[in-house]
Amino acid sequence: MFDLTKNLWLWRNAKHPDFVSIGYPLVHNAVNKACKSHFITDGEFKTVSYMDIEELFKSNTGKFMKYRQEEYDCDDFARTASATLHILFGNVAVGEAAVTLDSGGSHMLNFVVTSDGEITYVEPQTNKIVTTPTFKPYFMII
Repeated sequence: MFDLTKNLWLWRNAKHPDFVSIGYPLVHNAVNKACKSHFITDGEFKTVSYMDIEELFKSNTGKFMKYRQEEYDCDDFARTASATLHILFGNVAVGEAAVTLDSGGSHMLNFVVTSDGEITYVEPQTNKIVTTPTFKPYFMII
């Protein structure tokens, strides 16, 4: 089960990435290029470079959760990661993407708009960067 005290200790002792402010146009262009169906909630975000994404996701509390089909599955892991990172770091450019897998079926994972305006996907169940996407997003929210 999630232990808030343990997680706050980990967060306080973690190396924190260097943030860069980016505006709506950069976020909109990146998200719109990846998926035409999207919702962008704010006009300004903080983001990181590609090299700092894994560092950022080390603070994701989802790593303390166990997968439970339909109770705590991919969408819950993605929402937990987004919410945790926003609580800890403010308005970070981390969102959720609902995707259609190339093999069929659906999945949900996170994405980061990096400081150079690119989208990088992160699997919140492992906190690993998806280097070769085998899916196509059909809805994104950030």
